[in-house]
Amino acid sequence: MNNMLKTFSTSILALWLVGCGGVVLQPVSSSQSESIANYRFIVIPIEKSILSGSGYVTKEFSPDDWIEDILLKRGLIRASEVPDGQADKTLILRYANSGTRDVYMGLGYTMEVSISILESSTLRPVYNCTAEGIGDTEVDDLRDAISRCLSDLVVAK
Repeated sequence: MNNMLKTFSTSILALWLVGCGGVVLQPVSSSQSESIANYRFIVIPIEKSILSGSGYVTKEFSPDDWIEDILLKRGLIRASEVPDGQADKTLILRYANSGTRDVYMGLGYTMEVSISILESSTLRPVYNCTAEGIGDTEVDDLRDAISRCLSDLVVAK
């Protein structure tokens, strides 16, 4: 009976925290050495799709397509490789799921991503970021983390 009461109390606390927006995400960490305004193309490696679900809902997510959508809105066109004669106008993106952090007393977690955008001719970093996200599913966590990570990317000269 005591174990049941503890489980019930923990569940109520977790629901209350979720309802109050009780998770404070770590601030985005980013650095940018120059604007991306002088670049036209970006090479984004193809990532394996991710499936995750919550209850009866299953979601599929392709991180590279999500990243492409965000960067296309900022003027960068995805290329499968560095276009001939365009190395000085092309960036290369590297992406990784870099960790998780337990929240809600271990009843949930955030997911963290790291993204590096490099100049294709020198592999010099133009933009680096790390951010975490949280949602109902791992797909939501990753969408949130990627969006937050790229939110500081400056396009203007």
